[in-house]
Amino acid sequence: MRYLLTAALLIFFFSCKKKKETVRASEVSTASIEPSVSSASSLNGDSLLYYFERTPCFGQCPIFKLSIYDSGYSIYEGRNFVDRIGTYQSNGDLASLHKIKQVADSIQYFSFDSLYDNPNLMDFPSKIIIIKDQGEKKKVVARVKAPKSLEVLYRAFDDYIDAQKWKPKQ
Repeated sequence: MRYLLTAALLIFFFSCKKKKETVRASEVSTASIEPSVSSASSLNGDSLLYYFERTPCFGQCPIFKLSIYDSGYSIYEGRNFVDRIGTYQSNGDLASLHKIKQVADSIQYFSFDSLYDNPNLMDFPSKIIIIKDQGEKKKVVARVKAPKSLEVLYRAFDDYIDAQKWKPKQ
């Protein structure tokens, strides 16, 4: 009976340990996911210029992804707690794109750290921004204790989303 109990405890211990390792591995792989270029954009030689994503929290945080390409072609994927649920497309105007660039330049986006996080704190959504400019590419993942100046850039992306005439993507 002792051997049976010991074996059951060992199996339980090692199965829990494996599960924790699996979660950690999936968290790492999720953090490194890069947005892909849509087939319509890649056919025209269009490349990703801006990417903005808001991730889930335990509450009602907006969850969406925004990809903006060199030509202004944009894809918005609303998942939850946003006005538009589903995938939408738009042809953004260059003035809106210029505004995002101005804000990024004014806050010196390329000087930020790549990660602002504290793994000990839970229930904070991430904001992920990728910007390509003059051959440089910078990804910033901000979840906890990010510089306040990034809020201005988040607002510029939100304004861009609000200003577009979105059509459902087929």
